[in-house]
Amino acid sequence: MVGEIGLLIVGPSGSGKTSLALALMERANDRGLFSALVCDDQVVLSQANGHTLARAHPTLVGQAELSGIGIATVRSRPAALLRAVLSLANGDAPRDFDAAVDDTTSLPLIRLGARRCNANCMLVLTLIGDGEPRRFEHRLKAMAA
Repeated sequence: MVGEIGLLIVGPSGSGKTSLALALMERANDRGLFSALVCDDQVVLSQANGHTLARAHPTLVGQAELSGIGIATVRSRPAALLRAVLSLANGDAPRDFDAAVDDTTSLPLIRLGARRCNANCMLVLTLIGDGEPRRFEHRLKAMAA
């Protein structure tokens, strides 16, 4: 999560999900925004009052698996209200904003190319802005139009 914006990052193994999450956290902190990881590998999703909540799997709280390094302790929160899904696709998938929603969560879907951490991070942080959810959702709608 960055500011008050929970993001679910999905994609195949090796697509850069953890790298993107950690880069977003680092760069958000550099901008003075709060950021934390809910869970690196397995997240529990639930619906309540029309919102999607992500909770950390109890055995994975505060841990991230760093490729080639192993398990590291990271700043974390037990849960986050999700605002969008970031989908990392293999190959050079263009950055686009799907007019439809993610099938699993009914949230806006942002498709990004896999293993393009810097470009993806810059795009997502531009959308996040100051971390305020309503402005984030407004930016998503404007970019999708």
